[in-house]
Amino acid sequence: MKTSAASLAFLFSLCGISCQFLLVRALDPFIQDEVLCQSVTLGVYLLGMGAGAALLSRYSPRFPLRILFRAELALALLAAFLVPLCYAAFLALELFSDSWLLESLGATKLLLLVLFQPFAFALGALSGLEIPLLSQWLESRGEKNTVTFALAFSYFGAIGGAFFVSFLLLPGLELGAAALTVSLLTLLLSSTIPFLPQENRRVARALPAVSAIVCVQLFLGHALPPMEQAMLKTGYLELRLGEYSLQGISQWWHALKGFAPVERHQTRYQTIDLIPDRFLLSDAIRSDFAMYLNFQPQFTRDSAPAYHESMVFGALAIARNTVRKALVLGGGDGLIVRELLRAGVQEVVLVELDPAMLKLALEHPVLRALNRDSLRDKRVRIIADDAFRFARENRETFDGIFADLPFPVSYDLLKLYSVEFYSALHARLTEGGFLVFDAPLRGGQGSRAPKPTPQEIFHATLLAAGWQQLLAFGPMEPFFFASSSPEIASFDYSRLPPGLSGKTLFNLAALPWALKDEADPALVNSALRPRRVRW
Repeated sequence: MKTSAASLAFLFSLCGISCQFLLVRALDPFIQDEVLCQSVTLGVYLLGMGAGAALLSRYSPRFPLRILFRAELALALLAAFLVPLCYAAFLALELFSDSWLLESLGATKLLLLVLFQPFAFALGALSGLEIPLLSQWLESRGEKNTVTFALAFSYFGAIGGAFFVSFLLLPGLELGAAALTVSLLTLLLSSTIPFLPQENRRVARALPAVSAIVCVQLFLGHALPPMEQAMLKTGYLELRLGEYSLQGISQWWHALKGFAPVERHQTRYQTIDLIPDRFLLSDAIRSDFAMYLNFQPQFTRDSAPAYHESMVFGALAIARNTVRKALVLGGGDGLIVRELLRAGVQEVVLVELDPAMLKLALEHPVLRALNRDSLRDKRVRIIADDAFRFARENRETFDGIFADLPFPVSYDLLKLYSVEFYSALHARLTEGGFLVFDAPLRGGQGSRAPKPTPQEIFHATLLAAGWQQLLAFGPMEPFFFASSSPEIASFDYSRLPPGLSGKTLFNLAALPWALKDEADPALVNSALRPRRVRW
């Protein structure tokens, strides 16, 4: 009996904690704050576990396995609805965001986090029932020390769930398929309960409930793709209901059909959305193609030249050295590499974390046309690695470093803007070398500007890392240029090649910010003491 209970305790715990991890993963792209999302949701989940265990501590059910069977069926149902409910909640917030109720609540994406805490509590409460019920069943069979025994295997199941989601489920499956897999696994485990001693006479009665949930899982599996497309199109088009009625909903649904599907690639590291041709973007600019990472805009076909030309040729016009060997951090789409090859750089090393992004840049027809097959050039060496680890462990030197990295929307990404990272990059430069990176520099104006501003944090952090000359430039697309040379950084427009776009030329102007010449320790962002950037 103890072997059966130990196996169930381990596997049920694995499924329960997997649901919690998947809930956080489903919410995080919308919330854009992984630490907040994980800490709040996990805390509520644990609170639910305590409530579920406390509920059973007040009485001893006569048939504990029957209650456990029903609890696991409910958990399987919750897991199946996890992703569809996230999509539905996001759709509701988008479609009804102009209503007086949501406006009065200050409808932010944090509202989505609050809405799903009862769901996290329910997951925890059902998981909290498992150990008391298994213990009571073992005690009814004459076993002793059952709580400690079942609890130990439950803890093993929790750590197993972390590895199960991180290394097996999400690398190979999309989020919706991963949630349905956990739901199916929970259902299969619960189906073994009627076959245990004391319950084997109720096997036939359990079949209708299990069959009904299987039907629900199949239905949701077919419904997920159109729900995902409805959510993506509504979000990127910023559609709103013209009127809050069935007719308004019908008009919204028919409007979605007029747009091609958004091409979504969900990887272990991020969600890549490729906006198709002739798709009206949320900024009301009609573009042929666009790419978003975790709902953050990267580029459109129209904006790509100005952004990537500004970064490369702007840095080369400021630099005092000749760039023969360049390092590109991020930029797996190949567009920075394209401009570097166009500038005549002899060797380019590209470090990109996500292999799926590299595969798209090498194989996707639109991306290949945009980057002009730059990643297939013999002068380019591709390394799939974390930029932070590469900077600290690699011993090559470079004439210029181009960091095309995600904005620091989470504490994990803040390390790519830390004093440790900038110090490691400084050590990788040849004499007179430089670093240029894209950064959220504006941060509002007047009373709405955050304190401190993003530029103050980056400026102080770069100075603390040993960089000597700093220059922020780009009225349209802002960049930070940092040099290891003592010469004052300024533009030499005579070094610009012909053929640059008008937007690029307009963007190559220094930003007149008055920043301190010495690093303020209170503003320095460190991997050990992160300084959150607000803009």
